[in-house]
Amino acid sequence: AKVRELRTAQAALDDALPDRVLIGTFLIDVVALKGALHAKHEAGIDLLVQLVAARGSELSASVSAGFGEIHRRLTEKPENIEALTALEEFRAEVPRRTNALAAELEEMSSCYDA
Repeated sequence: AKVRELRTAQAALDDALPDRVLIGTFLIDVVALKGALHAKHEAGIDLLVQLVAARGSELSASVSAGFGEIHRRLTEKPENIEALTALEEFRAEVPRRTNALAAELEEMSSCYDA
């Protein structure tokens, strides 16, 4: 949403600035200034997109690792009663862990909506 907002502001700025400005007897060509402002806006937008993509990628890796860990632990075969008890305790924690991962997943989705 922020990227769209910035692109809209960039287009408004492009439309608002004329190519030439008449000041008294001087005709000033502002095309170069307009181009420089456009380039700065574009660079800022590109940096924002890269930042959002990097954050989304980090969150994606974290969520994937979290679900991978849950899967790994649930598919382990207990060798003794202590391991079975630990597995049962872990199984009881799975809903809490998946809720936390779902919240991270929602945050990751919001990154891509930006």
